[in-house]
Amino acid sequence: MKKIIFSFCMALMGCFALTSCSPTSKLDSLAEEIKADGNSWDVDTWEEKLTDAIEIICDFAESDPSKEEFKEFQKINKKMDKVMEKLKSKAQQKVEKAYKRINKNKELSKRMEKAGNKMRKLERKYSRSSRDDDDDDDDGDDEEEEEEEEEEDW
Repeated sequence: MKKIIFSFCMALMGCFALTSCSPTSKLDSLAEEIKADGNSWDVDTWEEKLTDAIEIICDFAESDPSKEEFKEFQKINKKMDKVMEKLKSKAQQKVEKAYKRINKNKELSKRMEKAGNKMRKLERKYSRSSRDDDDDDDDGDDEEEEEEEEEEDW
């Protein structure tokens, strides 16, 4: 009986882990962590947290997200930017030092570059599809107006 209950609990915890480990939720929790404790971190901690953020962004870009997932991720990314802007100057100096260390990692730099290119492509793709959707809506309205004008001419 204990094995059954233990197995059930483990399976339940696995389900929670799978649903809560999306890149969006990871980045959001990291933003909250930075907001709460970022001003007190040293350069080593910043390097670790920024590397985590970079890995999350790279994983997200490589996952070929849907339009909705991409928009949600962009919202969280903007939140992260705002949190980073509100850091005290000493913390921002530590962030800069951590970035310099991270940039020395050639493998991670290449991955960041690829992820950045992929994110730009996704942004163009989804902004273009949004414009196309808007154009489709506008075209339908124009056709209806033309039909009404033709009916009035008769």
